[in-house]
Order: sequence, then C-alpha cells, then structure tokens
Amino acid sequence: MDALQKLYVARSVLLSIFSDKILEIFLSKEHFTLKLVFTHNERLYIRYNDYNEYSYQFYFSSQLDDFIRFDNFDDRWPISSRPHH
Repeated sequence: MDALQKLYVARSVLLSIFSDKILEIFLSKEHFTLKLVFTHNERLYIRYNDYNEYSYQFYFSSQLDDFIRFDNFDDRWPISSRPHH
C-alpha cells in the first residue's frame, strides 16, 4: 500500500470513530499528510511515505511543547528507544 492509500485508510478509520468530534480534516496529496482539528482545538497530523515510514503528532493545545510525537523515521538507527522516542 502506498503512502496516499494509507492516508485514505487512516482518514476513513478516524472519521468513522471521531466524526462527531472532528471540526476540520485536510489531506495533502502533495505532501502525504493528513491534518485533523478536533472540537477543543486539538490537532492530529499524520504523515506516511513510500518507504514504510510514518509520523503521528498530536497537539493537545496551542501551548509550547504540549504535544506528543511517534515516528519510525530512524528505526534503523541503533538507539534504545526506537521506534517511538
């Protein structure tokens, strides 16, 4: 499955679960990203590429550093906290 197909699947799943809590949804075919804005201004960004890499970033608020990020872009690096650090 390519990056764009993964985004369509993610969008479909998230809409089926959180449709009443999503205010805005934007899919960029150019950058392979999906952005969702929720009712309390929380934001979720999802990015896939065609190398089986991903990143998920969730902003709880607009305050500095009030987010969490998961990715596997450096999964092949020898670090103890991979793939989520």
